[in-house]
Amino acid sequence: MPTYAPVPATFTSLTRRGKVVHLYRHILKEGSRFFDERASNWIKTTAQTKFKKHSCIKDDNRTEKYLADARRSLRTLERGNQMDLKAIQKILRMVYGIQGSERRKLLQPFVDSARTSTASPSRLSAAIAVSGSSIMPATPPSSRASGTASSSGATIEPETAIDPSLQPSTPEPLFFQRKRTIPPMYSPPVVTLIRASTGKSIEPELPQPLFKPLHGRREANLRWRFFVKQMGKVKPPLPSELRLEMELKANIGLEAFTKVLRDNGVMDDGGSGASGSVSVKAAQDWRAWEQHILTTINTWSYTGERQQSACKEHGPYHSSIGGKPARGNILTPRLYRRLWQQLLSEVPILDTQIMGTQGGKEHKSPKTVYSASKSPHVYHAPTRLGLQALVSDFDRLGFVEPPPKPLPKKTKQPKLK
Repeated sequence: MPTYAPVPATFTSLTRRGKVVHLYRHILKEGSRFFDERASNWIKTTAQTKFKKHSCIKDDNRTEKYLADARRSLRTLERGNQMDLKAIQKILRMVYGIQGSERRKLLQPFVDSARTSTASPSRLSAAIAVSGSSIMPATPPSSRASGTASSSGATIEPETAIDPSLQPSTPEPLFFQRKRTIPPMYSPPVVTLIRASTGKSIEPELPQPLFKPLHGRREANLRWRFFVKQMGKVKPPLPSELRLEMELKANIGLEAFTKVLRDNGVMDDGGSGASGSVSVKAAQDWRAWEQHILTTINTWSYTGERQQSACKEHGPYHSSIGGKPARGNILTPRLYRRLWQQLLSEVPILDTQIMGTQGGKEHKSPKTVYSASKSPHVYHAPTRLGLQALVSDFDRLGFVEPPPKPLPKKTKQPKLK
């Protein structure tokens, strides 16, 4: 069992203002040390915004609550800088929109589409278009970027042509004409994301009373409760620019890095810049970006070796603000790729396909079909839910998993008379 260190007396003896200044400085310091540039900038920007927002709070209970949150965040950052894998994954999930406030921003258009008062087909259509487009940015992500998942993609603008399926008809209230008893509306993209994330139906199992029908208000409450529970398990589709950056980081130091650039029009088959979309200088910038990441990994690998030797001499590393110790690791290119491949396995890709003709017959109106898939660069992507992905075991990125061999047929034994 890990030994949890108490909060040091040097911190508890400070005044409230001294505690705030201490936490603020240490969060900025630890955030600037994090190995991922986008995450480092996101941490510093978020810390500055939140400390400025909460500086005018007079309520003692709320102040203590925010101080406890800041202590918890500082512990996570310090363990992450000691290469604790759980802390690193938690930080990267919050930065790249897989959980936390960034996830809520990306998922908001899908959640709003379930209620008549907040439904906006134009916002939902724009969110689907941004997540589905595969346009490689002309330059690598700059260290001066804000680092947020919701603002990293292209500018979301409503499309002129909106899919008619994104404008479902408003269902009737379940209890007379009370608008509060209107059940949630399920648009096709929301249905696809829920089934891909949970593998279950969107219809809840309602109780069946023995002597009277189920009351409309209770049925509406049960349906909304089931909808909220399902949306809590859904991961939003990330902007394509952010997802492509994660795929490049999942292939750092491999030949598949060039393959990703070539598939997105940055390089041609000869390894130079593509003549149609991106110049040769852009391809060189991406190569320089890769070398910068490899240099960072080498620096952190040397630091990790020193941390492990110090752990053997002085015991496990404890945070400066108390809490459980860090389980340090040595950052290698292989471990770096595994981190991003694991994150990619949690991100769905919402694909759209317009079915205009079928069997040589033209439909009166084209139908849009939505499907969820996973990136081909994930590590052991789950296939139980039917999400097709390539397996990259032992860095065999880009190779399809061999199909299973058919079982031998059982021969029937002749019956003895």
